[in-house]
Amino acid sequence: MKKRITLSHRVTISMRLLAALAIFSGAKSINAQDGGPLDVIPPEYVAQIPPDVLAQLQARADASGGRAALTTAAIFGLSTLGGRTIGSGGGPPGNAGAGKLTDVPIANTTFEEDEPMVAANPKDKKFLVAGSHKIGFFPGQGFRVRCAAYASSDRGATWSAGVLLQQIQGQCSDPVVAYAPDGRRAYYAYMDVFSQLTFPLGRPTITERFDILVSHSDDNGATWSAPVVALAGQALILKFSPFQIVQPGFDYDKPWINTHMDRGESNWVYVTATRFNNFTPGLSPIAIHFTRSDNGGASFAAPATLENASGNVVIQGSHPAGGVGGDVLVAWEERQVIRSRGHVRSRGGRRNGLLRVAVLPGAARILRTLVGRHVPIAGHRRGRRRAYRLYPRSSESTNAGRLCQRRKWGYPVHQQ
Repeated sequence: MKKRITLSHRVTISMRLLAALAIFSGAKSINAQDGGPLDVIPPEYVAQIPPDVLAQLQARADASGGRAALTTAAIFGLSTLGGRTIGSGGGPPGNAGAGKLTDVPIANTTFEEDEPMVAANPKDKKFLVAGSHKIGFFPGQGFRVRCAAYASSDRGATWSAGVLLQQIQGQCSDPVVAYAPDGRRAYYAYMDVFSQLTFPLGRPTITERFDILVSHSDDNGATWSAPVVALAGQALILKFSPFQIVQPGFDYDKPWINTHMDRGESNWVYVTATRFNNFTPGLSPIAIHFTRSDNGGASFAAPATLENASGNVVIQGSHPAGGVGGDVLVAWEERQVIRSRGHVRSRGGRRNGLLRVAVLPGAARILRTLVGRHVPIAGHRRGRRRAYRLYPRSSESTNAGRLCQRRKWGYPVHQQ
């Protein structure tokens, strides 16, 4: 879920580097593994964007977060995220003298590495894979936001130098890793973030598209396959002088990938993400999408929509979880964004936000595994297909501890 954004000094540096990408427009073509250009709209063209269009782009960036939000802000010339000026954060220093576990460097380079994740082989815990961004200037490529994978075969005591994940046409964001339940394959889901400024017939044109990719490794993270598109966005094309929306589109953000608990279900892989609408008629502003693969990530089915949201409602942070016997559960968060006097605040979050849970097709028995003891648990009856809307237990929530249900797969569940 996208939360209030407090940008650190490291992120501030990244934003300056992203803004500098404008000088690379028209750079020489590079191969897909290196990633493509990430051009930003120059200020003189940003000034041509109508206020209502810019407001929608701002709302989309506010609803997003992390690296993807910073990238969106850089592309479209936005100076704030979530009502805060980009780069205005920092916060108090940490307590360096506090007790902590022994730190083992996974990646210790001159690049900026952030948004890490680690997964353990469920059948042999000495094998670990980790993923993170790797951000900086690459020889022969210029500035790039890439994703890297690291491997350990000694329970995390030492780590490999890292492998850069391949891109299809853009750059990387939001890395997530997971293992198949039999331990034979590891998966890496990430974004392919593309924007390019061109001048066909002398007219400035920006093309932007965010997809979700999945790569896999059959040697515990030593090597990784070429990526497969799990969720394909649709390119947004804008022209300037004068301003024109040539092609509306939609982007995918905040992917998550997971597998099953059962070794007998090792071929199944599940991916969820948030779909943001970029002016496409008939689409809700935000939706949670779900897709699955039954062949170990070689291909993915057409996405299913788990919920649509509009108005001041933001849905984000979806996580799929595979249980026993083919059951799948997806959880995500819903919050209301309230704009007042230039500030944005959330009604929701841990204390009184709504936790959305969809069971595909039914097993509430795995609910506890995902969300723990903070929500009520429902029983599973004769394989009926249900989706659940759950409220966290909180003294500040009038719906604390309540559970409502609808016996229909794949639809948002409303209070009854």
